[in-house]
Amino acid sequence: MAAIQLAIHIPPEATPDNVTAMLQALVENQIEFANVDDLLQFMMELDIGTRTEVQSIAERMGLLNKQKNSITVSESGRLLIRLKLMIIPEVLHFLIYTGWHEKNPMEFLPAWAYRYICDYLWNNPEYRLSDEQVEQIISEIIVQAETNFEALELGEIAGVSFSAKSIRGARRWLDALTPAVIENNVFARRTFCPPELLLLAIGWVFRDEPDPIDVPLLLTRLQRDAICRLCLLDPKFFDRTLDWLLPRFPKVILSEDKAGFYGRSIRLRKLPSLADIIP
Repeated sequence: MAAIQLAIHIPPEATPDNVTAMLQALVENQIEFANVDDLLQFMMELDIGTRTEVQSIAERMGLLNKQKNSITVSESGRLLIRLKLMIIPEVLHFLIYTGWHEKNPMEFLPAWAYRYICDYLWNNPEYRLSDEQVEQIISEIIVQAETNFEALELGEIAGVSFSAKSIRGARRWLDALTPAVIENNVFARRTFCPPELLLLAIGWVFRDEPDPIDVPLLLTRLQRDAICRLCLLDPKFFDRTLDWLLPRFPKVILSEDKAGFYGRSIRLRKLPSLADIIP
């Protein structure tokens, strides 16, 4: 078996702005492309960019459908551009953070690195992203990538593609979030996040429950932290943010009447999707 090169690099050429602009242009012009070169030519004419990384990451996020002789906007891509502009970067963050799956470990490898960066920062609040600290993150990610993927028994790891440029790529998505998570080059957990992101995060955390629909779901400390890591939210403000969420999406999520002895519970009427957060 050939040795594996782990391409977990996050390309800075792909940003929330140019991914969104590409999707908007494709929907507005109702165009279908035969190949990537035709799509890149179209993007160049609209001054969106000419890098294939934009198309590639949008495809991996499920926003483009790429068939043998066809590239079109997916249903998720069409739903995304119907969101309020402020919410789009939050949903793009969600799609990258949740984009890597252990069942298909060699698919969307940059998403593994992006989630690791987010979790690392969340676990180290008030973290200053100096050159020295960035090098520390890079070293740790490379070691953890080798360790984690070797444990999956995919084969020998020949090397890991990740550098300071990859960190700049991750910053493109993090810097687009509102409220901000990085100011003056310092990461801090948020005291609030948009309810749309919180709803999607709750659904993602409970996705593997045997039967999560229309039953009380206890928000344990483990689950609350997992939701907060995804949302880059300070756990002290979780309940306040959840209270802001609940009246906005009553068709999707309800609160149990009272917090029980073991903590607060919710009830999902369905697993949240992009369609549920369209205004």
